[in-house]
Amino acid sequence: MTAALAVGPQLLIEADAVRGRHLTSWPSVRKDLENAGATWIDQEVVVDGNLITSRKPDDLEAFSNAVLRALKQWRGPLRVETDLHVVPPGLKKFPGSVARGMTGPLSSFPLPIRHTRSET
Repeated sequence: MTAALAVGPQLLIEADAVRGRHLTSWPSVRKDLENAGATWIDQEVVVDGNLITSRKPDDLEAFSNAVLRALKQWRGPLRVETDLHVVPPGLKKFPGSVARGMTGPLSSFPLPIRHTRSET
């Protein structure tokens, strides 16, 4: 399963993973997705097979519910890989942050940290 929120689908373009897929994103990413062969849909969550996308932080509840439904249906081994962003001193956290020290997708100065956890 792949889940992307807001501008996250731009990474899927670079991975050549959107051609022929239906998804949504932050509105400014629409043309890039369409140029890469995707069908862009303006709704809070779009599920296309194992791909879950959402437009913006305001859609986070619907996005989270879609991810949880997909995880409940999963029967294989689970590998969780996330990109966390650390908030530099003095930078205001994005409203609605889920965990302390995380920023939203529009943060100006995120410092990426890779965390991988495997479960069998």
